[in-house]
Amino acid sequence: MKAYLLAAIILFIVSCAGGAKQPNPCGNGLQDDGEECDDSNLNDGDGCSSLCLIEHDWVCTDWPSICEQSCGNGELDAGEDCDDGGESSSCNSDCTISICGDGKHNQTAGEQCDDGTATAQCNSDCTLPGCGDGIKAPHEECDDGGETETCNSNCTLSECGDGVTNDTAGEECDDGGESSVCNANCTLSECGDGVTNVTAGEECDGPGETVDCDPDCSFSECGDGYRNATDGEECDDGDLIDTNGCSNSCISNVVCEDPLLTTLAGGNGWAGNMFDIVALRNITITGFEGSFHTVTQGVEIWYRYGTYVGSENTQANWTLLGTATITGQGAGTATPIPINFSVPVSSGQRVAFYVTSQNNTYGGANIYSNGTGGTIYASNSDLQYYTGIGNQYPFGGIFEDRIFNGRILYDCN
Repeated sequence: MKAYLLAAIILFIVSCAGGAKQPNPCGNGLQDDGEECDDSNLNDGDGCSSLCLIEHDWVCTDWPSICEQSCGNGELDAGEDCDDGGESSSCNSDCTISICGDGKHNQTAGEQCDDGTATAQCNSDCTLPGCGDGIKAPHEECDDGGETETCNSNCTLSECGDGVTNDTAGEECDDGGESSVCNANCTLSECGDGVTNVTAGEECDGPGETVDCDPDCSFSECGDGYRNATDGEECDDGDLIDTNGCSNSCISNVVCEDPLLTTLAGGNGWAGNMFDIVALRNITITGFEGSFHTVTQGVEIWYRYGTYVGSENTQANWTLLGTATITGQGAGTATPIPINFSVPVSSGQRVAFYVTSQNNTYGGANIYSNGTGGTIYASNSDLQYYTGIGNQYPFGGIFEDRIFNGRILYDCN
C-alpha cells in the first residue's frame, strides 16, 4: 500500500514538472492575470471577448464583468473621438468626428449621402447626384448648373446635331440632324435661308434667285414656269413650245413696243401727275421719262394697284418706288428719271402712278398738258395710258384732266 501511494506521488510530480496543460481561467468570472474582463463566458461580440479582452466601443466593469457599449453613452471614453449620445451634426453615430467624405452618412450634419468619394450615387460634397446641381457626376458629361454654351440642360456636351436644342449656344432647333423643319446647322428651315434642306423638299437655296436656283428653292430650268432673270431667261411660260410667245430656250418671241410716248406738247404744269395704265398683255413697268422745267429738283415716283381715283390726297394708299435728283431739260424734251423699279402688271390689270417733282412752284417743276379726264390718250398693243390729274406736292391740290408728258418704260417678259 505504501508503495502504491509513493508511485502516485512520483507520477504527479513528474506530470507537473513536464508542463501539463492547465485549465484556461478566462470565462470563470474571476479576475485572473492578463484579463481585462471576464463575463463568465467565452462569447465574442458581447463586450468581453473569448480572450477576456474588452472589445472596441465597449466598457466592462466588475467581476464577473458587466459590459456596455461605450459609444452613444454621451461620455467620451477611450478610443472615441466624440460622443454626443448619438448622431449629431459634428459627431457620427460611431463616435468619430463627422466630416463629408469620411464614408459615414450623417443626416444630422445635412449629408444626403457619403460614399467617401464621388460615385455615381453620391457627389463629392455629400449631395445626391442630379443633373443641374453644378457638380459633374461620373455618369455626366458636364454639369454647369443649367444650360450653357457648352453644356446642355440634360448634362450632355452641347453640339449641333445632338438632338438637344441649346438656345444659349445659338441653336434655333436640333433634331439630331436635318429634318423638314430644322437644318443640319441647327437653324430653322425656310426657303431663302441659304441652307439647302433636302428633307424639307428643297432642291437648292440661293438664298433668293441665283443662276441655278429659283426663289422657291427649286432648280432653275427653262420651262419650269418661273422667269429667272439671273439665269438669263427673258420669259418662262412653263412649256418648251418654241412657236408661242416664249421660245423653248426662254427667249421672248414677243415684239414689245416699249416705250410708249404720251406727248411732249406741254402747255401747263405744276408739281406732278397721277394717272392710270391698263396692260393689254403681261408687262413690267420699269421706269419713266418726264417733262420738267430747266432747274435741278427732286423727283418721286409712287404707285398703287387699281385706279388713283379716290386716293388723290391719301399718301397711305401709295407705295414709294424711289426718289432721285434731276435737272429738267425743258418743254418738248423727255428728261430721264434715274429711278429703277419693276412693277408687274398682268394682262387686263390696272395700275396707277404718281410722278411728281418735290418743287411746288409753278414754272419750276413738272410740265404737263390739258386733256379730257378718264379717256385713253395714248396706247399700243401692250398697254393703254389714261388721262389723269395734276397735283400739288406732295398729295395736295388737284387739277382735273391733265396729261402726263413723257415716256412709259416697260418690258413684255
